[in-house]
Amino acid sequence: MHPYRTHNCAELNKNHVLQQVKISGWVNKKRDHGDLLFLDIRDHFGLIQCVIDASNAAKKQIDKFARIKLESVVTITGKVIARTSNTINKNLATGEIEIAIEELIIESMSEQIPFQVNDENSNYPEDLRLKYRFLDLRRTEMQKNLKLRSEVIFYLR
Repeated sequence: MHPYRTHNCAELNKNHVLQQVKISGWVNKKRDHGDLLFLDIRDHFGLIQCVIDASNAAKKQIDKFARIKLESVVTITGKVIARTSNTINKNLATGEIEIAIEELIIESMSEQIPFQVNDENSNYPEDLRLKYRFLDLRRTEMQKNLKLRSEVIFYLR
């Protein structure tokens, strides 16, 4: 078993409901809805929503949630649960499920980032993107470009 994950974010689906899983990735979004705390976790394969029920969670987990910054690397252990019919996200491949967080480990805390990696509508200046190339390569558009380039080179060989 891989020490950081049992599955990648894109391969989880309704067939995994009630299974214990471990995923790792970057914090794409963070939302606080009172008793429910949400983290959207992204890896190279996809995105999945994770949830902490603050009314039942340990203070240590809630404190970790409060400290996490976008693009921090985390490992989450939890149980896959089905979303209710009114919370299903049809725009997301994993939109029918979420992970109920049982353990949250911050592998690497990010600093303040100069631009949002998950903001698909923004055109940041090229010099800024080149200066922070390691962040730029995490953007979906750049990931698609790299995969296309790899496929083209593979077929040319």
